[in-house]
Amino acid sequence: MSWLQIVIFFLIGVYGGFIQMGVGYFLLAGLVLSAGYELVKANALKVLVNFIFTPFALVVFIINGQIDFAYGFILGIGNVMGGLLGSRLAVKKGAGFVKWVIIVVILLTAARYSASSTSRITGPCTLTAHFLHRRSLFLPP
Repeated sequence: MSWLQIVIFFLIGVYGGFIQMGVGYFLLAGLVLSAGYELVKANALKVLVNFIFTPFALVVFIINGQIDFAYGFILGIGNVMGGLLGSRLAVKKGAGFVKWVIIVVILLTAARYSASSTSRITGPCTLTAHFLHRRSLFLPP
């Protein structure tokens, strides 16, 4: 592992522990672009890494009373369903399909936040707070 890779993954870890939202995209980019993993394998490793450090961030949010467990439960069910569907599609259709799905999701997310005047990031946790307040990226303001 090179020093550049160590720095890249350290910074991704700091972002993941501090903000958490969207860290999967950074992990995926780091694994594919920096570490040379194939996209589908990198996505599987990204999910594992995210699964390992998410509980630590979750504890901080629970301690600060920032978790709506009803929404979290519904989100968890959707996450499992999406994971099952996504893994089947990734294996069936390959890395090219996964790449385009990721690009479309990133563009939709960026467009959604660009269109909202309340989404400007003014502090390190503003994006997470904005998401928790709105409950969804795609609900109207």
